[in-house]
Amino acid sequence: MMSERTLQTLCHIFSAYCLMLLVVGTLLNLVSFKICFNLKRMNQFVYLSFMMLVDTLSLYFWCLDTFLSSYFHFKLQNLNILFCKFGSFIQFTCLQWSSWLLVAMSLDYFLSALLASHWKTIQVLENRSIRISLLLGFALCIVNLNALYFNGLFEMSREGKLVLKCHESDIVQQWPFLWSIVSFLQFRFHL
Repeated sequence: MMSERTLQTLCHIFSAYCLMLLVVGTLLNLVSFKICFNLKRMNQFVYLSFMMLVDTLSLYFWCLDTFLSSYFHFKLQNLNILFCKFGSFIQFTCLQWSSWLLVAMSLDYFLSALLASHWKTIQVLENRSIRISLLLGFALCIVNLNALYFNGLFEMSREGKLVLKCHESDIVQQWPFLWSIVSFLQFRFHL
């Protein structure tokens, strides 16, 4: 069994790693975005450009919160109800969007190899991949709107203070279970 001090040291090491990941990830994503954006004539680079922006945004909401929590005992998501709802929404949406961009890029690549001569006449090069990327983002925003509505619960602490519990909801107690079913169906049938 680990002592309290060992556990705290491990949390600080992990949090320092999160800060390093945030800084290095941001710099490398921005450099990669610049390179991919300059090569946007190819659909794969358009998808990768979107993915780098989305991944950078998700890095900020997860890594920064983890670092602040460990070193300063402060969480952005517990700052107020807007940070709670918007942070959860951004995390859910960005991580799913990044995954679906990889799926779209792979599918585009597969179809261009399978239908080599016909696929190029169907596509409007970068415009199609931009539209697909934005459509995926819009669809995932709609799918994850529940995080904006349901997340966040205020409770009274033992000291009589009002405390925000970000990932809890008193509106619908079955929400996590129901959302796990929706998420399963979404990924199972690629909705």
